[in-house]
Amino acid sequence: MTIPKLLLIGLALVTAGALAFAAPQQNVSGGGSVAIVQGGNTATVSASGALKVDASAFTQPVSGPLTDSQLRASAVPVSGSLSATPLTGCGSTNYDSGIVTVPSSTTTLTSTATCVNTVILINLTSSQQTCTVTDGQGTPANLIPPSYDIPAKSDAVFNRYGVKALSGIKWSCTNASSVAGIVRGQQ
Repeated sequence: MTIPKLLLIGLALVTAGALAFAAPQQNVSGGGSVAIVQGGNTATVSASGALKVDASAFTQPVSGPLTDSQLRASAVPVSGSLSATPLTGCGSTNYDSGIVTVPSSTTTLTSTATCVNTVILINLTSSQQTCTVTDGQGTPANLIPPSYDIPAKSDAVFNRYGVKALSGIKWSCTNASSVAGIVRGQQ
């Protein structure tokens, strides 16, 4: 019975060796360079610290600012300028209402035409609140879905990407002091 036990132990050692993974090899030459070899790929670091990762036998130094020709296979001219153009009909002055308690009756937040980027409404209560945000026209246009219901203790964010609110912005919610709101845009 001693022989089968030794045979099983020998098989276990051979099987364990077959499952081992090869770790990267690190070779140090007499000149002070280090080569890291794994999977047939070699990266060499010279004694001076230059890294060679290709078979060119030369290091590829990169230092200082790179030029257009160094960055591209073929030169592409980089020129011109960038300018910001205000949204049509709106100025370039940023508008931010700050966080404000939304009243229960329709109230003017601003009477200036505003290109609205974002409307944020935060329900502070344990019950659903219904809110309306419109522009200031005689027949108002909705800036958020009409009579929008905000669930208890949650918020709603509306990105409007510069939609113009003619004659300003008006808003209201079901109960006074139940919803905090923020409007941001340009005037």
